[in-house]
Amino acid sequence: MEAQVAAKDLPMIFKVKYIGFEAGRGLWGVRYTKGPVDSLYKAAKNPRPDKVPPVCDLTVTLAGVNIETVMPKTNTRFRSNFIGAISYGVQDLEYANIFAMIVVKEDNPNPFEVHAFVCNNGITTKRLTFALDAAFQDYSQRVKAAAEDYAATVQTELVIDLPEKME
Repeated sequence: MEAQVAAKDLPMIFKVKYIGFEAGRGLWGVRYTKGPVDSLYKAAKNPRPDKVPPVCDLTVTLAGVNIETVMPKTNTRFRSNFIGAISYGVQDLEYANIFAMIVVKEDNPNPFEVHAFVCNNGITTKRLTFALDAAFQDYSQRVKAAAEDYAATVQTELVIDLPEKME
């Protein structure tokens, strides 16, 4: 079963367990997610009673990723990550049911956070990865179009403004 996802398929909601985040060392690449994922997975495998991973709805939209805690209800949290702040998303190579993403926090001394989620199975994890990829591609196209519009505006202004400045 192919898990390809297009921008038109978004938003998509995934039921996941959030196993936490750790500081990362880089912007993108599995080499920067692997260590934190291993550590988070080991901690989640034998959690303390007060640290059971919450079940969340992870929604991938064209604007980014929204995470809302579903269970336990008493600890409802909502977190939103703008697509431009997410630098990388990947299905872990060793643990096929774990999805990890790197979020960039520019106001932090260590700006990279690796967030990890456990999905029901590897197919769901792959679909989540493709959903984030579709959001990335759409965002990239919007940024490129905005840059082209800006360049066209600047060029037009230069053509119009230059003769006036020469007088």
